[in-house]
Amino acid sequence: MLNFNNKKILIVGGGKIATEKTEKILDFSKNITIIASKLNEKMQALTLKHNLTSYIKNYEKNDATGFDLIIICVDDINLQEQIFKNTRSSRVLINSVDSPQWCDFIFPSYIKRDELVVAISSSSYAPALSRALRIYLEKFIPDNLNHLLKRLKNIRTNKPKGKERQAELSNIVNNFFKEIN
Repeated sequence: MLNFNNKKILIVGGGKIATEKTEKILDFSKNITIIASKLNEKMQALTLKHNLTSYIKNYEKNDATGFDLIIICVDDINLQEQIFKNTRSSRVLINSVDSPQWCDFIFPSYIKRDELVVAISSSSYAPALSRALRIYLEKFIPDNLNHLLKRLKNIRTNKPKGKERQAELSNIVNNFFKEIN
């Protein structure tokens, strides 16, 4: 789980996979720039709808400068390797789709309901399993969890840290699950 607040994200590629990754990242951030030789129709629509920055051009070495996260969604393995190696001296995190050797992190399958995020990962060995498990687990997550989450957030925000606050939070959560079972 990464906190995308105030992070600049670069997506290299404008095809189907780049579009899918962009859609997922949009669940967490709108601070996205896209560099691609061309954008498919869906990616064009996403950039317009969410006012994303896009450059229709080939990736160049200095394009990574100033970004915190780069998602490489191109079939060119040499370009994936080049971007990964050229960014090692910076603090940028890289994900090269389907090339774990050129990744600092992987994307989990996830369930997002308002502020609740449940991530499922097979450590990149079996994305189909992660996806199937996500679909399976979605059926068991109560619809009213966001109300509970807001209540818990309010307590954490307004009461001092300590055993008393932790006990109150645990009691509320335990009672919630007792009631729904």
